Amino acid sequence: YLAGGSLKALLSVYFERETAFSELEKKPKSAEELFAFFIETSFELPLEEQEKVKREPSIGFLMTAPEHCCLFQPGARGFHSAWARTQYPFTWVRDAVIAPSKEALEKIRLDGFSAKAFLDRLANLLPPTAGSLLEGLDLKDLSCAEAKSKILKRFDSRDHDPIGSAIDGGFFTWTPFIQGADLEEKALSLLAKVSGYNLETKGKVFKEAAKALGFSNLFPSHETYDKTQLFECVKALYIYANKTLFSSEDFLAKIEIAAKEEHLSFAHAICFADSNWIKEKLAFVVSPTSLELEIWRVDHAAACGRPLSPWNKRLKSGETEWSVFDKIAEFF
Repeated sequence: YLAGGSLKALLSVYFERETAFSELEKKPKSAEELFAFFIETSFELPLEEQEKVKREPSIGFLMTAPEHCCLFQPGARGFHSAWARTQYPFTWVRDAVIAPSKEALEKIRLDGFSAKAFLDRLANLLPPTAGSLLEGLDLKDLSCAEAKSKILKRFDSRDHDPIGSAIDGGFFTWTPFIQGADLEEKALSLLAKVSGYNLETKGKVFKEAAKALGFSNLFPSHETYDKTQLFECVKALYIYANKTLFSSEDFLAKIEIAAKEEHLSFAHAICFADSNWIKEKLAFVVSPTSLELEIWRVDHAAACGRPLSPWNKRLKSGETEWSVFDKIAEFF
């Protein structure tokens, strides 16, 4: 804490304890090492705590990150699969997380309409003077890393972190782009997969919903749409067709999972903590530009996000301490 002291000292004072709380600590030198630490921590939790996590996946364990306090969630969607692994933690992280993500990301090449759509959205995130520097850039047929390098060359600032993070977050959040003529077909197909309906039998209802919503007017065929807009279309169709605003499941998370299977999302995040920021989680993500495992902040469905660049820099120094208070019962 910048104001001085530590969370350990604060907890001892707040709970009036003379003995320290049980705590697991690590000074990792890479995101892979940190990921392995969290996997090992999950297995080292007392049996009664492990059972609680299985019953209630949202349960969190107080943890400290660099200058931050949040909740480690070993039962988080995606992370819980690490519990079923039979491999050494580092091997599992490499083979089950990093390798498949790299393979998918290395295949991405921006076509003409995707390159333009990406630059248009990026320009809208930047101040007008900065956004104008993107005019005339040709990113066609470039990989994410090549596109980022070419974009950053337009900026003289020595601190590329904000712009670089916006670029990485854009690739994660917006790609792949969809041409307007294909949007309705993609949305209907994705909705059928998410809802478990057969398009041949339920497709008429969804198409009627699309017509009633004025789909073709809301989403002109000459425009280009990103992944987040596709997801909004799917949600709108589902709500209209089923006449309800409620779902017993995390519907947006189901859309993201189905989109990956349909190659309509390249985002792959393993959430591991409630960030203590509104509606955001901490996650491990293979960067679309560096192809390295990093720490990101993502939305609850892990569909949108951006890297925590300062954290990733400090992580590589090996000087930041991460800790998990592993015994919930001590706080009661």
